[in-house]
Amino acid sequence: MNALALAKSSNVAYAVQFGPSASLALIKMRPEVAVQLRRRLHEIAEVAGSLASVVADGVGSTLHLEVAGHVVSYVVSDFRRVLSVISVVPAEAEEPGLAEPA
Repeated sequence: MNALALAKSSNVAYAVQFGPSASLALIKMRPEVAVQLRRRLHEIAEVAGSLASVVADGVGSTLHLEVAGHVVSYVVSDFRRVLSVISVVPAEAEEPGLAEPA
């Protein structure tokens, strides 16, 4: 069942969870890039707790962030108070029509 909820503002940061493919991608990337991605996601998690927003859990609510040459797909759940990272892929993998000719 899909849920639509009006979140109440709070000063508590949301937890950040990485799914299996996102965890594997972080392990394989350069350490400085992984640190930059984690830092940005934790910044978003801190802000998420202080905003009142309408969140549709399970209703196409996937958000995308491009940082350090990677596209991060994630979902923010006000109900669970979690930022769940679904995937992390190189930015060029997200734009198949823009690859350089061989």
